[in-house]
Amino acid sequence: MTEDRGRRTEDRGRRTEDGGQRTEDGGQRTEDGGQRTEDGGQRTEDRGQRTEDKGQRTENHSQRSAVGQVGGNKVLVTNIGSLLGQGIARGLAAAGADIVGAQYGALDGIPADLLGPDRLLSYDAAQPAAATQLIAGAVAAMGRIDGIIIVPHAQPAMSFMNQHEKDWDRALALNVAGLFYVAQAAARQMVAQGAGGRIVFITGVASEMPFHKTTMFGATQAAINTIARVAAVELGTYGITVNVVAPGWVELEDGALYFAGAEFPQPSAVGRAHVVTGTPVGHIGSVRDIADFCGFLLSDASGYISGAYLPIDGAYAITKTVGNTPFPDGEPWLPFEAGYDPAEHVS
Repeated sequence: MTEDRGRRTEDRGRRTEDGGQRTEDGGQRTEDGGQRTEDGGQRTEDRGQRTEDKGQRTENHSQRSAVGQVGGNKVLVTNIGSLLGQGIARGLAAAGADIVGAQYGALDGIPADLLGPDRLLSYDAAQPAAATQLIAGAVAAMGRIDGIIIVPHAQPAMSFMNQHEKDWDRALALNVAGLFYVAQAAARQMVAQGAGGRIVFITGVASEMPFHKTTMFGATQAAINTIARVAAVELGTYGITVNVVAPGWVELEDGALYFAGAEFPQPSAVGRAHVVTGTPVGHIGSVRDIADFCGFLLSDASGYISGAYLPIDGAYAITKTVGNTPFPDGEPWLPFEAGYDPAEHVS
């Protein structure tokens, strides 16, 4: 029993040592607790940092909302004699942009309430020097140029077999070289100003879709699509974005050719219904649709969009119901070529 008591005494001694160890461990945990307290302080600081970051993001969001407008922007719109050019100019002006309109040739037929005489410029679209003078005139009128909307010229509808050299010369001069020269002159001015800028080409879904008798119009628009992409790559370093807006069916002159009714084998309602049926959103677009989107591309909110081809067509171009003509039957272009004789063009 004496030996047992001795053993228990030794055991108690060991437990006392163990207890001392645990006391030391407890001290370590106390130190760890202090570390966690310090970590908690760090997390408090982190939460404060996140609060500041959130506030910063709120400021940025507020700033983005404020600058996603065109108010005060100085914008040149070409082919102002067309309904599309006029509609874009009106839409941008209503949003607060300062507008100058340019027209190839005489300034005839432009509504008096569109722009003042000092805001309408005439130029020769096919000459590089004329494009330079046009941009200089726009800058003289507005003080600078922040953006330009380049609207193409209409081309006659001709079958593949009924096109001549003079037709192609005109199409390439006006809708490829002429549009390029204006864009180039505008880009040079923007680079000289040192504040970036926006270049928006208007083409159309005909640049991607083989519509009936649109060889020249579709080909020249496709060329502009390529020019815009290359320009976006080269001009990005100067803060200049370049994009293409491609309207689908819009209530304009081109649509009127299809929907005019009496001139064509089918009544207007038939052609319109066929187009609407082939447009997933279920209606034809308006000029305001195009103007509003151009306004977005001119604003600071679009600063990371460049080199894009952007169809504004209600998803028309990606459907398979449209065929190569908006009419379900017949030939809508007969009045344009009633006197065509294939034998005259066979060499």
